[in-house]
Amino acid sequence: MGLSRVEFWGVLGIGVLVFLFGGGPIWQRPFAIDGPILWSYLVVVLLGWGVLGWRRRFGLKTALLSALELVLAKFVITLLVAVPLWAAREPPPVEKPPIPQTPKRIERTPSVIPAARRGRIEGRVLKDGRGVPGALVYVEHGLDPWTFAASTATVTLSHNGRGLAPDLAVVELGQPLILESHDGQLHALSGSSEGGEVVLNLPVVAQGRAKPYRADRALGLVTLRCRVHEGDDAERAGQLLVLAHPFYARTDGEGHFGWPDVPAGALSFRALLPDGSTARVQATLAAGAQATVELLLP
Repeated sequence: MGLSRVEFWGVLGIGVLVFLFGGGPIWQRPFAIDGPILWSYLVVVLLGWGVLGWRRRFGLKTALLSALELVLAKFVITLLVAVPLWAAREPPPVEKPPIPQTPKRIERTPSVIPAARRGRIEGRVLKDGRGVPGALVYVEHGLDPWTFAASTATVTLSHNGRGLAPDLAVVELGQPLILESHDGQLHALSGSSEGGEVVLNLPVVAQGRAKPYRADRALGLVTLRCRVHEGDDAERAGQLLVLAHPFYARTDGEGHFGWPDVPAGALSFRALLPDGSTARVQATLAAGAQATVELLLP
């Protein structure tokens, strides 16, 4: 034997009171009643089981049937009370999180470097004793204390479906970089540093030009691969060198390069070829003097 009618309605009445007043009068906050609803279900079940135990009528079947009757009755009463309240009230406006503001690009003020603290670099890239034309040479380390004005010339990278052209490009901090698709397809370039870390993501839209990209930190040499067509052996990876200074150059037909007005100090230089060949050398440039360097490719 389960709960008597008096016991049933008494337990249910207590549950309804918890529902109506457990978190404050329900009509004052009709859209914040999840807590009282859950508590009222728990109250009717536990209280019903308590009555059965007190009357020595508790058994597994009796307990389950009583709990089911109480929960169903409480569910119907919840609907009869809550639905009219919800229909008569407007739900409160949902507070949207503020839209984060795009951080302003930090303006880079060029350093004032007196002419007396500058020098000249002359160099040559060699392989097997011969000058290497078209090698990319740049100052890899030694210019960190200085800030240089960004070039305003636009650098363009084009994707023709087989790879990027040029396959080894250079861009300075703040210098505009435009990416173009010449095969009518979307390309999503993922850039990895020499340590394997993904440091850059650039879209190449199928039609027209994407918004110019301007680097805000010197990333060094970045290898660019298309995530859309990764695994396609016909599509070559490209390379982008992101520098914080203007001291880079392509060697001439005899492998020569040079720069005037280089800040004096201990400098390291690197030469690169698109096939991955590279060479490094260090030299100290004295103020007002000239230093000559040679980079020997393997």
